[in-house]
Amino acid sequence: MKTVPTGLPDVAPVGPDGMMCVRAERQGLEGVTLRRLARIFADRGRYERAQRLARVLQRSIAREGYVRRFPGPLKGWGDSRDLPAVPPQTFREWWESRERGA
Repeated sequence: MKTVPTGLPDVAPVGPDGMMCVRAERQGLEGVTLRRLARIFADRGRYERAQRLARVLQRSIAREGYVRRFPGPLKGWGDSRDLPAVPPQTFREWWESRERGA
């Protein structure tokens, strides 16, 4: 496992439930990306907008429920990965539509 400059592992258990946390003390593009993701995940509105945007952007690369080919600099990284596609409707959206229909 790689280590960050502090000597701590990249991923460390947090809390009694054993949840994992990725350290965002990285440099360069990776660090910027992790910090931006943390900001998106910390705010419900940003997270929901990101989900809607991901749904639109994945249309050209998602097939049969998976994103298997990645564009640009992610191509090499994605050659050995199958990432589940963002579903057409989130659980929260489904629940709200169900409540309106009841």
